[in-house]
Amino acid sequence: MLLVGSGLAGLGVASGCAEAVIAVNDESTGGAGGAGGAAESSSSEVASSSSGSLMVTPQACDPGTFALGFDAEGRIECGPIDGAVVGAVHSSCSLYYGWRDSCDNCMEGPAKWGRVGGELCENGSGADGSCLSLTVASEPLPLYGVSTEGDVDGNDKFYVGLHCPALGDSAAPGPCEPGEVAVSWDPSGYFTCYPIARLVGRYVAESCSAYLGWRDSCNGCTEPPTKWGHTEMLSCANGAGDDGTCTTPLLGGRWVTTFGINTDGNVNNDDKFYAGIHCKQRDDATVDALGACPPGTALVGIEADASLVCASLAPAVSSIVRKRCFVYAGWRDSCNGCNDAPSKWGRASSEACELFEGADSSCITATLDGVAVPLVALNTDGDVNGDDKFYAGFRCVATP
Repeated sequence: MLLVGSGLAGLGVASGCAEAVIAVNDESTGGAGGAGGAAESSSSEVASSSSGSLMVTPQACDPGTFALGFDAEGRIECGPIDGAVVGAVHSSCSLYYGWRDSCDNCMEGPAKWGRVGGELCENGSGADGSCLSLTVASEPLPLYGVSTEGDVDGNDKFYVGLHCPALGDSAAPGPCEPGEVAVSWDPSGYFTCYPIARLVGRYVAESCSAYLGWRDSCNGCTEPPTKWGHTEMLSCANGAGDDGTCTTPLLGGRWVTTFGINTDGNVNNDDKFYAGIHCKQRDDATVDALGACPPGTALVGIEADASLVCASLAPAVSSIVRKRCFVYAGWRDSCNGCNDAPSKWGRASSEACELFEGADSSCITATLDGVAVPLVALNTDGDVNGDDKFYAGFRCVATP
């Protein structure tokens, strides 16, 4: 019996599986312990012993890889999911950034805002907002820039939001398309595939928080923010500081949970703005199953009795997102309506921070409500007013 009649042509993945084939194991070829019988059998056949029990030769993916389908001879084709996870974040997740004047502790949404993520940038509302694209390590980096107005002081509010719906279809019959993993198999060769994008979107929505903070009298200092908060797709918290607010405004047809932070006094060269992201690390889990892997898991092996070995995708997804997905923050003076790059900017992931340019700015790791969060800490210069621009970006890198 042919186990599988179609391979994964065009998927472009290297096999990460231990050598193991589906084989006949019955009394006519040596019985349950007949090594010679197994060697003589076709690698694409499955049979039952005289007792009626199904016997197959076990197969297993290498650690860190998952079943992406089966080859024409019935062997599992395994590979990493890094590219699929990065692509899923880029296709579905956006960072929102905004500003509003005359909003000391107000519950209004931003008057000026935009969203950015992957290769997307959109100026949602507000004069002088702009989108530009830089190149970092040979990869494009879109940045959204919002221009403030008037004198930035104690009644100005800055906003951040992270929106990441779970996209993609449900499980479908194989062969698997790029960005899918195998989640079921039966001895007839039938198997189904599940899009990683749905799981990635759900993970980011439930486990990743965007952070925004501020501190006065901190020119070149490495202190944590005195005001800060964070927001996930479905929740928000004012961590410290007066006038911080959580709202869910309608931005471009989407309800976006945002955290808003008020600066205090006159914002000038000793004010520091902080930005970061924290995504929770998920624990590993491997389970045995019959016929189909439980939700959130994918096929990584087949046992001798044809039962499936399934591993949770969450640890791999969380590890990739934590290492590769960065929030970018920047600032520039004398840029009212300009489309120039920030003069001070940097980026932070859940595990690292990097400063590209900017005197007096720094990278710090602050413990915020018991969570260690790497933060880009940018100092503005001079009097911050109507010709200053604040930048935001959100992108995962191809290599960590």
